[in-house]
Parts: sequence; structure tokens; C-alpha cells
Amino acid sequence: MHVMPDLAMGGGQQLLLRNISGMTPGAIEHHVASVKTDLELRARFEDLGCSVHPLNVRQGSDAPGAIVRLRSLVRSLGIDVIHTNNTGSDRRAGYLAASGRPVVNSLHAEAPGPTRSFAIRAFDRADGLLSRRAVHSIVAVSNSALTSWTPWLDAHRVAVGSRVVRHPGLDLTRFPEMNAGTRRSWREAHGLGLGSVVLVHVARLVPGKGVNFFLDALAACRAVGLDAAGVIVGDGPDRAMLESHAVSLGITDHARFLGPRDDVPTILAACDLMVFPSLSEGFGLAPLEAMAAGLPVAAFALPSLTEFIEPGRSGELVARADGEALSRAVVSLVRDAGMRRSFGDRSHAIVRERFDQRIVSAWWVDLYTSLAGRST
Repeated sequence: MHVMPDLAMGGGQQLLLRNISGMTPGAIEHHVASVKTDLELRARFEDLGCSVHPLNVRQGSDAPGAIVRLRSLVRSLGIDVIHTNNTGSDRRAGYLAASGRPVVNSLHAEAPGPTRSFAIRAFDRADGLLSRRAVHSIVAVSNSALTSWTPWLDAHRVAVGSRVVRHPGLDLTRFPEMNAGTRRSWREAHGLGLGSVVLVHVARLVPGKGVNFFLDALAACRAVGLDAAGVIVGDGPDRAMLESHAVSLGITDHARFLGPRDDVPTILAACDLMVFPSLSEGFGLAPLEAMAAGLPVAAFALPSLTEFIEPGRSGELVARADGEALSRAVVSLVRDAGMRRSFGDRSHAIVRERFDQRIVSAWWVDLYTSLAGRST
């Protein structure tokens, strides 16, 4: 039973979809419980053979009812293993519904900072107690994510031996090389010149994803006379503000807001450079996908990104939130086609050497199977 906060388009949901899709059909029977009511990805999970169980929490006061419903599902379905994730709503529900069954918890993001809120600190203490009692294995998506959580795990005496790191994987068959004809037609359909250097950013349009820095870097390229354009894939509450920022920079004719898309590999193959100015990432799936498509990456030097981006070989990393340094790095890469090709070739090789989804999914099958043997 995978317990998710919701089935909205998010990093944890995407990782779970990838892990399940890479497993041999029938190896594991998957059930997915969504605590909250957003079921955007329901059909995607059902297409993979998962049974989806909405717990229908619309407000915090209904959380106890969700736990009761989840516990009933766990018993009636004969669940062997509970897999929770990185938000309090799904962790607490999963831990309390486990009733002695083994629990694996994924850490998809860096640990939150300290808070002075009495209510949040009370929930935090409860999470710590439940984690110590219920969790058999904690799986972080990166070394940096685990490092950020280590003080919390130590403070709540969660067993050190239960903590492991498993990087995400990619289905490499989804990233074919785009031929010149297809690349030309895609660009023409979106009003982009074949000779332009196209920058791409894939993220939800929310605070912390740094899309304003992406637009600033595009404007810097245009300001020095470079034929650069930008493609922004994703949607969110900051879209109107970011579109206004593009207007203020005078780049509206060169920036395309494409909204949410399910053809990201095709889009990446039609572009030249991933610019990923996120300010915090547990891992960073978007730049990894860009690398799978053979693109170099320019980004802030987040600890998680340094685990797979090689500065000066597959991309350029600059100090976090240093927009001017990022713009300089982007301008250099836009100017130098040879460097982009060299970095892109190395990016492509890194993903194929280390991030094949089949290997990652097999690891998860082994973990679930070993935990199932401990089920009471």
C-alpha cells in the first residue's frame, strides 16, 4: 500500500509511477491510497494496474477518519507492506494504519527548517515517535536529502541501520534522439527558429523553483545579441507573475510558457540547454531527464545536483541564488556550441551508466519482498 498525500503532479508521485512502471508485471500487487482529494494522476496509476483508494480528506479535521478508512483497507486487502512518503499527512496515516506491518518511508525533499509553531512542533514529536516505532526502512532520494534529515532522525532515535539512499531512475526508452526533421517541425509549431539556441526549464511555477532566474538568463543572452529563446514547461500559481516578469524584461517574443505537458522527452530533444535555477531539491528529476536527452545543464550548486552533474564536464553549477553568475554561465554556453555538445555527450553517458529505471525498480522489488517477510 503506497500512501500518498495526493495524486497531484508532483515529484514523489512521479517517482512512484516510474518505480512501478519499471517492475515486472505481477511482481508486486500495488494499491495507492491518496489522503487528499486531488486525483489528477489517478488514471496514470490505474493504467499501470494499481488500485487507487481515495481517503477524501478535505480539511484537517477529517484526518482521523482517513486513518480509520486506511486501516480498514489495509486489513481487508491483506496488505503486507506500507510505503509512506515525505509529508506529515501521509506519514502519520500510514504509520497509524500499519498495525505492526513493516513500513518503508521515502524522503523526497530536504528536511524543513525549525519552526516556532506549537502545533507543528507537537506534530513533529508525534512523527518522531511513530517513525521510531513503525518504520523499518527509510529511503532517501539523495545523499543530501538524507544528510538534511539526519539531525531529525538522530533526535528521534530512528535506527541508523534503517537509512539508505536510492537515486531515482529513468526509462531510457522514453528519450530517443530527435532527428533533424522532427526537431524542425516541433520548433516551427512553437514559433522557434531552427538556428536559435533554446533554453528549457521544467518545473511547477511556484516559489523556490527559480523561474525568474531562468527568465533573467534568457534576457541576458538577448541583451548581448545572442539568438536565444526559452521554453518553460509546467504550471502553477506564479505563472501570471512570471509572464509579467517576461514582459518587464522585454522577452515575451522569445519565451514560451507551454503549461503542463506529457511529452517532455520530445520537448527536451528539441532544445539545447537546460537552465534549472531551483533553490532547493531533494534530488532534481528535471535536470536528470534533460541529461538523458543529451542536454548540458546550468543550475545552482544544490548539494543534490552535485551527485550527478559534473561541473565543467556535463554542465555548469554556480552559487545558490547568484542570478548574475547563472546568467554568465548560460551566456557562455549559448555562445559555445562545441561546449554544449561535449557537455551533452557526457550528460547522456552519466544517465545511461547510473540511472537505468530497470535497475532501480528491481531494487525496490527486492526491498518490498524482504519487508513482506517481516509482516505480522
